[in-house]
Amino acid sequence: METSFFNVKVPLKHGESLVYNSATQQLLRLNPLELAKLNTCQFDSIYDPLLLMLRSKGMVCESAPKQYQHLINSDLADKKIFSRSMSLTLMMTEGCNFSCSYCNQGLDKDPKKIDQSTVSKVLSYVSRHEDLRKLHISWYGGEPLLAFKEIVEFSTQFKGFCKAQKIYYSSSVLSNGYLLSPEKAQKLLDAGVKNAQISMDGYVDSHDSSRFPSKHTGSYNKILDNVKDVLAATSMNIVVRVNVSKRNIDGIPKLVEDISRREIPCERFSMYFALVYDPSNSQLEDAGDVGTDIISEYQEYADAELSFLRCLDSHHIKAALDIDEHMGDCLVTRHNSFAINPYGDLFKCYIPISNPTFKLGDVSDFDAAKESDTFRKWNSWTAFNDEYCKKCRLVGSCRGGCPLHFVSKPHEDMGMHCPTSKLCFNEHLFRRAINNGLVSKDDWDETLSPTKLSSLSFEYPSDCIQVPDLVSLKGVKPT
Repeated sequence: METSFFNVKVPLKHGESLVYNSATQQLLRLNPLELAKLNTCQFDSIYDPLLLMLRSKGMVCESAPKQYQHLINSDLADKKIFSRSMSLTLMMTEGCNFSCSYCNQGLDKDPKKIDQSTVSKVLSYVSRHEDLRKLHISWYGGEPLLAFKEIVEFSTQFKGFCKAQKIYYSSSVLSNGYLLSPEKAQKLLDAGVKNAQISMDGYVDSHDSSRFPSKHTGSYNKILDNVKDVLAATSMNIVVRVNVSKRNIDGIPKLVEDISRREIPCERFSMYFALVYDPSNSQLEDAGDVGTDIISEYQEYADAELSFLRCLDSHHIKAALDIDEHMGDCLVTRHNSFAINPYGDLFKCYIPISNPTFKLGDVSDFDAAKESDTFRKWNSWTAFNDEYCKKCRLVGSCRGGCPLHFVSKPHEDMGMHCPTSKLCFNEHLFRRAINNGLVSKDDWDETLSPTKLSSLSFEYPSDCIQVPDLVSLKGVKPT
């Protein structure tokens, strides 16, 4: 028996510890005796209840290298060989009713919308994947609700196709929330769009100074009124993404308090926080200049992000994201997934979707797009080949974080390559343990418990772990 490479330990008072496994995303509290058994892999018998529990949670295994190799093989087989899941982002229009300076689509917006011809070709592409079991469509912009009627029409088509083919269909819209009324939300729900992500820029003053339909009209109160009304009148799920910059970081606790005061929170409402990226990285001629607002001190942001999450807890608001556990599942890592702009052009990521140099091809020939050098470059990336990522205990859950930081040369300096939560990882686990009732605040040891980045890496056994050629994975059963 061996302990997993993916175990992260948070020392507590009195010799106890929290143990988290990034591959299985399981969290336990162990007493000193249990921790000693885990560390030495010495158990009373093969039927020891602790051994059985630790094995079920992936924290103990027959061979740590074999466990890691299985993770690599199954992950790559699932994302690069098989086509059971597909994600597509449809940029309905670049057009927007706001003019945010940090927009990744630049400031000169084209109002053109995706048309039926493009959607028909996308549906034809989807229909070729006979083993497809899950399809997710993200409706993106600009402001996608400027194409509200088209979204309802096109999502209804995707929903009907999936129902006929026994494919699970899910869909979400990424909006600024200004145009989202209960009536529109219900029509979106009927068309299969059950989730809305709404972006905000902190508390009222900072938000209204950057996100507005006109210089004399703010949007903060209208957006929050819309959120409350939609949650009250429909079954839609709403996630508020708070874009964080130097300009608004100090006022974010006031935003959380205001949302709580308005009695918006419910089971279908959640929030998370994300750094504003410099739009100049997308290399657009009309990119806004927001360099002085970008937060580059990542430890400072990581500490602030943790405090924001604790603020959510104190107001009984769900966090949509704390530590990165998406296992690298995005358009970039799935060989069958794309972002599509209003012209029908194909991209591997939606962030640089307005820059034609990132174009792979178009919807008239998906196969030709997959033969392009750009597609091969993006599709071949995996965190398991990165010298830093592959020996990190968190690779089981984050898979390197956002691939754009690694694959795209212009975006290498877009931000910290690792999710910023890594800088406060033990603190995040402790917060989660408090919320799950595993610990109390008194269990934290100010000397032993805080995050030490050195403890999040391990000795990578390069002699017995390999990233296989994709051809050899065609016989692997995906997870």
